[in-house]
Amino acid sequence: MSSLFTPYKIHDLEIPNRIIRSATWEGMADEKGFVTDKAVELYTNLAKGGTGLIITGYAYVRPEGKSLPGQLGVYRQDQVEGLSRIAKAVHDNGSLIFAQIVHGGGETNSKISGIEHQIAPSAMYYAKNDSHAREIELDEIPELVAAFADAAVRVKEAGFDGVQLHGAHGYLISRFLSPATNKREDQYGGSIENRARFGCEVIKTVRREVGDDFPISVKLNSEDFEPGGLILSDSIQAAEMFIEAGIDHLEISGGTAGSGKLGASRQRIDSSEKEAYFKKQAMVFRKQFDLPLGVVGGIRSLSVAEKLIEEGLDTVSICRPLIVEPDLPNKWKNGESETSICISDGSCFLAGLKEGGIYCKIHHKKNK
Repeated sequence: MSSLFTPYKIHDLEIPNRIIRSATWEGMADEKGFVTDKAVELYTNLAKGGTGLIITGYAYVRPEGKSLPGQLGVYRQDQVEGLSRIAKAVHDNGSLIFAQIVHGGGETNSKISGIEHQIAPSAMYYAKNDSHAREIELDEIPELVAAFADAAVRVKEAGFDGVQLHGAHGYLISRFLSPATNKREDQYGGSIENRARFGCEVIKTVRREVGDDFPISVKLNSEDFEPGGLILSDSIQAAEMFIEAGIDHLEISGGTAGSGKLGASRQRIDSSEKEAYFKKQAMVFRKQFDLPLGVVGGIRSLSVAEKLIEEGLDTVSICRPLIVEPDLPNKWKNGESETSICISDGSCFLAGLKEGGIYCKIHHKKNK
């Protein structure tokens, strides 16, 4: 059997294979973040397709933390019922599921969130969203930490198997880590120990509220790839602190909205040499830590995925190929495919923005 299809454990949770559907904004929630039938169908198809562990698109923990239209929400108790529909659909079809939770910080604007003032570690202008974020006041931080913990409890109540904290791509935890966007002069700014403090407090509080047996994963930037941003050595130190605070799994990523061609979702991954573009950084983490560890970023081919496992990683995370081929894991397992038909052109994201749900526009046209 391929190493990719052997089981493994995150904490005490046994997962049937090493393939993770990495969190991918699906754009299918209603305007308040509630689950729709369309979203349930998407997760049903992912589970039927053979992915071992599915991580939901990022779900915002407070209204001002919403980053994109159609984003899932987990900031209200009455959202638990809809989320439980997703968890049940995934379990009924043989997969496991974590919910990713996030606060967008400065990576949003009032047109999206409906909230006038955006918040960030430090006051600054965010060009991507044409927004001016104000600095989070010291006495607001416990409220933000509690919002993550409350959201994690809702995730558990909804029947999910674990939770993932989004600590990458320039969202709130990530921006606390970055010296380019964290200019604070209090205990949350300056050294990497201080810049990681907010993330550690979130992890510790989530752990206290969900208990010792509920897995916690973190999606972490290895590097920001932007001027003055988080560098690998600091990310390693942050990971060490996060592990001590109580996480069970790391998913290594990189890049922010300001990273240009070195962002998280790179274009035109049309050869195996271009795949797994955070592998080098992930292997540095592998040398440092023993906990379950995986990588995301341009993985398209069975041979590349298998090699990552054979070289010591525990999981491989896939995003865009599963938009066009939710059954890609089954195709790989059954010897029906070597490489996804995904060409990483980005049209799926634009389609999601314009048409109320992400899908592969090129493949859709070909099959009309």
